[in-house]
Amino acid sequence: MSAKAVNGIAAAAEGYIELSKELAMLPCPTLLIRGGQQDAFFKEQNVPYILQLVPSMQIELLNNSGHDLLSPSPAAFAKILQDFANRVATTA
Repeated sequence: MSAKAVNGIAAAAEGYIELSKELAMLPCPTLLIRGGQQDAFFKEQNVPYILQLVPSMQIELLNNSGHDLLSPSPAAFAKILQDFANRVATTA
């Protein structure tokens, strides 16, 4: 999905605010957890665009999840969050 398509989808949502420039300026560690199933919002083809916006972003994949990341694998989701928080805490 192209940046234009992503922005077009977001623009159709009520209360849309363009945030790509703000994302690029994030001064803190960032984590994106994405699902690997068909209904996942961020697909593999979106990863290069996301990394253009925030090159330092850590991206993790939950293969058994789609749009709903938590329900299919709560332990795996929690482990990703905990590992990220531990890495951030040790580098701060």
